[in-house]
Amino acid sequence: MLRQMGRLSTSNNVLARNYLLITPSSNIKLRVYKKMVVDCEGDRLETVYGWCNALKDCLYDILKTVRDFREAKLEFSQPRINNLIASGPLHPCNAFKLYNAILSELGLFTLNGRDRPTEKSSMICLNHRIAGTTHSPSFTITDSSVRIMGCINPDYLNSIYRQLYALSEKVGV
Repeated sequence: MLRQMGRLSTSNNVLARNYLLITPSSNIKLRVYKKMVVDCEGDRLETVYGWCNALKDCLYDILKTVRDFREAKLEFSQPRINNLIASGPLHPCNAFKLYNAILSELGLFTLNGRDRPTEKSSMICLNHRIAGTTHSPSFTITDSSVRIMGCINPDYLNSIYRQLYALSEKVGV
C-alpha cells in the first residue's frame, strides 16, 4: 500500500464510502460498520490509523453540514474536542471519544445507566467494540442506539436527517 508522509495515500472519501452508512427511519440512526483484517503485516497499524482519520473527517463533515444548516459557528463546546479535530492523525483510542462527542454536539446523546430515556425521547442504543491488536486488527463499530432529546423540534430533526442523507450520497454510500 502506498504511503505519503506516514499516512495512507487513499482519499478519505474512498476509505469512508464503505464504512459510513446512514439509513432512513423514524429516528435518526447513525450506523458505522467496520471489520478490518489486513494481510500485509507492515500496513496493519497504518491502515487502522488511516481508517480512524477517515472517520474523523466524515464526522467533521457531518458536523459542518449540520452547523451550516444551523448557521452556527463550527466550534465544539469542549476545547478538548476542538483539539482532537484540529490536531493531525487521530489515535484509535480517541476515535470513539470523538464519535460520541460529535453525537452530543448534534443533540444526540449516548445512552448509559445514568442517562435514562424520558417519555418524549426516542431511543436506540449505541454500542461499539474494538477488538484486535497491531498484529491482528479487527475494528468494529455497530449501531444499536442513540437517544434523541424530546425538546428538539421534529422538523429540525428531519432537516438534520436530510443533510446527513445528502452527505451519505456525497461519499458514495
